[in-house]
Order: sequence, then C-alpha cells, then structure tokens
Amino acid sequence: MSRQVNRELDKLLEETRHRIRALSVDVPELEAIPPPPPPKSSGPSTPFHWTRGRALAASAAGAAIAYGVLSFAGVRPSPLVKSAPLAMDRAVGLVLRGDALLSLDPSRELLVTVGPGGEALGVARLVEPDATGLAGADDGLWTASMGGRIALHNNKPGMPVEKAYAAPGRSPQALAWDGLLLWVSDPVAGSVYEYASRGDLAPIRELPLPGLKPVALHKGRELLWVLDGPTRTLRRYRVGPLPVAVDELALGPYLDPQARVAALAVGEDSMWVITQTPVLLHRFTLSRLPWKPTPKPFAAP
Repeated sequence: MSRQVNRELDKLLEETRHRIRALSVDVPELEAIPPPPPPKSSGPSTPFHWTRGRALAASAAGAAIAYGVLSFAGVRPSPLVKSAPLAMDRAVGLVLRGDALLSLDPSRELLVTVGPGGEALGVARLVEPDATGLAGADDGLWTASMGGRIALHNNKPGMPVEKAYAAPGRSPQALAWDGLLLWVSDPVAGSVYEYASRGDLAPIRELPLPGLKPVALHKGRELLWVLDGPTRTLRRYRVGPLPVAVDELALGPYLDPQARVAALAVGEDSMWVITQTPVLLHRFTLSRLPWKPTPKPFAAP
C-alpha cells in the first residue's frame, strides 16, 4: 500500500512541477525534510493516511500558491499555449476559416486543414508547385508564386486558377486579404504592396519597410501586422501615406533557436505562427502577448 501511495505522490509532484514550469519561471527543487517523530501518547492513536483526494488537494494548493506568488511578483504567464507538429514537408501561408486553419504544402500539392491545436482535419488537392504565399479570398484562395505571379483560385475540385496577375516585383511572398484589398510582401524589395481587386488587380501604393524582409502578413481593422523573417520579430503599423510603426513583439524567446518563421494567422483571441523545419504550429494567446512600443526615430533639433 505504501508503494502505491509513494507512486501517487511522485506523480502529483511531477504534475505540480510541470504547472510551475509553464509559468516560465525557474523554481528550485524542494528539499525533502523528514517528518518529525509522532508525539508520545498514552492512548491508542490513528495514523495519518494519504488518500488520493488529500494528495490532489495538496498538489492543487501548491500550484495555486506558486501562481499567486509569481503573479504578485509581476511575472506574466507565457503567451505560448501549444506547439504541435504538422505532417507537411513545407508550409506556405496560413489562413484562418472559422475554427480551422489552412496551409499549403507545395511539394505534395496539398492544401492541409488542421484544427486550432494542430489536429489534422483533412486535405485537398491544390497544384501550385512554386507557391510562396497563401491568403483567403471571398470564394477561394489567393496564391503568390516565384517569378511574380499572383493567382486567384476558386473553390471547385482541385481549386483551379480563375485569374492570374503579374506582381510589380519578381519575389512576391506573404499575402493578406482583408475583404477589399490584397496585401503582398516582397522580401527582396523590402516593401508591402497594396492592391484593389475590381475584376483586375489594380495597384494602389507601395509601402517601403527598410531593413525588413516580410515573410508573413495580417491586415487587421486598424493595423498591418508584418512578420520579419531574419529577426523573427512581429511588427504592427498604422497605414497612412507612409507606414507608421506602432509596436513590436520578439518571437524568438518562444521558438527554437534554429526555427525559421514562415506563416501567420490572427483570430479574435489567438495567434498562430508556423515555423520550419520541421513544420510546427504554435498557438499564442493574444491578451498575453508582451507588445513593446516601437522606439521613435531620433529627430534632430
């Protein structure tokens, strides 16, 4: 009986350690202190027995105390909720549709659909072997390809190309569709291009982002999200005549040092980032992201 109790206690202690580690704070090992000898008693005594309920209560209390101490100390829980491997050779783009995420595996000619936690939901055929970018469209998908090609695919079987356009640069990559405008990044040019879709793809303007190589985009209601590949930093801009940097978020602390950021999707309360190789889907809680204001450029007196 004592061996079973010991196993239960070891398991609960390990669970408590995992909960504490999830708070992104190093907690030293607890030193085991032997219990004091029982007091002498002239009458019969009832020995204390560990039960599963008592052990669970002690474990929960320990985790609650640790969380309270860390919160009081100003330590924020990690925004990273989960990282899950995807059965893909290479991932291009990430599109959020309802409760599902879509990404393209060009070498296998597959459009892969997964759930919010990375669970496989299905695949469909989409032939675009030179694809570099993917975005949702009202009735299909947008793709960008090497050589400066942007294509609109419909929802028919095989998702054939309905219309194809030429991008101003030769290296279009990340795409974002906000329902009216198509945003296209060109890491070689270090710019993001804005297009209006009115039957044809009409260029509106070029937004230069010096020093950045955008590999993923998201257009929110007010801000343009740009994921810079070399620095693995997410930057947000207010779009006007020129882009105005608002804030930034370094993703490096949450990712493997060798992982390359490849795609981005943003929902109401979560954000997903794909890294490769291997292909991993990382889910973040938006409310926990530690955004930092972008430093203002120095102005000479």
